[in-house]
Amino acid sequence: MLSSLNLNPVPGDSIHEIQIRSLIGDTLKDMGKKFSAPIAVELLYATGLVESKYHYIRQHPTGPARSFFQLETHSVIDNLISYLHFRAGLREQCARASFTQEEWWEVPTTEAQKSSWMSMWEKIIESNMRAAIIHARLIYWRSPGKLPALDPEQMGKYWVKNYNRGGKGTVKKFLEAYDA
Repeated sequence: MLSSLNLNPVPGDSIHEIQIRSLIGDTLKDMGKKFSAPIAVELLYATGLVESKYHYIRQHPTGPARSFFQLETHSVIDNLISYLHFRAGLREQCARASFTQEEWWEVPTTEAQKSSWMSMWEKIIESNMRAAIIHARLIYWRSPGKLPALDPEQMGKYWVKNYNRGGKGTVKKFLEAYDA
């Protein structure tokens, strides 16, 4: 039975774009109005397209990134330690918006706790789309400058500079994924 499964997705096999845009928009609204501008929704949607084509929740073929947004655990942990740790209200909103426990968004106090906490976050961002959306949005939120215009070329440049940060991404790759 398993031998008949298609493990190589083809175009059209990804999540329906209206549904994923709706999930992104609803999640960002639940984070707070300031996070949910239409360009933020579209930029996150495009980010998922270029990062995984909404096919992969683990970096393909192997790698540390998780979720459709290909988040690396160190980026998630940085959001938690360097940003949310100082914003209790936003931490609470993020927990509520992701249907998770607020204590998971708090930084542990011992090194032993931090190790299991980091492992837990790797699993959360792989299995909880709302938590992944929140962390992807926080990466953009914490980036210098305002969000780009709703223009694919500007969005691609913004993604390369602020999300891909030193990765193999190019504006051309962004445009190919977004325009496909």
